[in-house]
Amino acid sequence: MIDLNRAVVCCPPELTARERKAVAMLIDEVEKRTRLRWACADRWPEAPVLVIAVGQPAAFAGRLPGEDHTTASEGYRIRVQPPSVFVIGDDERGVLFGVGHLLRNLRMSPGTIGLPAALRVTTAPRYRLRG
Repeated sequence: MIDLNRAVVCCPPELTARERKAVAMLIDEVEKRTRLRWACADRWPEAPVLVIAVGQPAAFAGRLPGEDHTTASEGYRIRVQPPSVFVIGDDERGVLFGVGHLLRNLRMSPGTIGLPAALRVTTAPRYRLRG
């Protein structure tokens, strides 16, 4: 388990409104369950802290793991590479779905946030959902 109690959420300033809402939801839901509020930064922190990077691939091009990825609509990948956790969506809906998947995998209790160190997800729907 990776300790995320003092993590910083890093997302690029050019996020869309929906992507910003997904990041806000992540921070708020974690706070509701743990009473810990993550800081949010629009630049990669200089200090050595654990970073949860949320966005599309272009925003983290120099820092992203280079292996398997999706390019499908609504696809996303989650990678744990201490001291970073990447939630990368192929489009804005992919970012939203990736944040949701991360939330479901966080181990939260009052004052504690953890994440399995072996978490590694790459997924995209076979068919684009319409509704």
